[in-house]
Amino acid sequence: MKSLNFYHGSTTSGIEILEPHRPRNGAFQDRTEISAVYATTDIDYAIFMAVIGSRKWGGCNSEKFGDKGFYLYEEFSDYLDPTKYEEPIGTVYDLNPDSFELSRYNEWHSKSPVKVLGSFAVGLRDLPKIAVIPELHPSHYRQ
Repeated sequence: MKSLNFYHGSTTSGIEILEPHRPRNGAFQDRTEISAVYATTDIDYAIFMAVIGSRKWGGCNSEKFGDKGFYLYEEFSDYLDPTKYEEPIGTVYDLNPDSFELSRYNEWHSKSPVKVLGSFAVGLRDLPKIAVIPELHPSHYRQ
C-alpha cells in the first residue's frame, strides 16, 4: 500500500467510485487514448480542478506562471466573484491509493475504477493563488 494520499477534484458531488475515462485536455496528444482515473498528491491541484479546471476556465503551467502555475483566462475572472456561484461549487475526493501508477508525464493514474474513501466540498475561498492572464481562451482560435 502507498503512503501517499491521492485526491481528485470534480464539479460532480456524490461519487462513490471513479471510473476511468479519456482525458479531455489537449496537453499531451498521445495520452488521449489512455482511459484512466487521474489524481494528485497535492491537494491544491485537486481544489483547482474542482473549482476552475473542470470548467475549463484556466489551467496550470508552472514553466510560464511560476510556483504551481495556476492560471485563469481573464474573460472568466468574473467567476471569481463569490456572488456568481453559491458555495460550494466543487468536490475533492480522497481516493484509495492501491491502483495508482506514475505516468511518464509525471501524473498519477489508475486504469481501474477507484473507490472514494471520503470527500469534502470546496469553493472559491479554498482556491490557491491564481494568475489571471489576458490571453483569450484557446476555443477562440478554433475554426
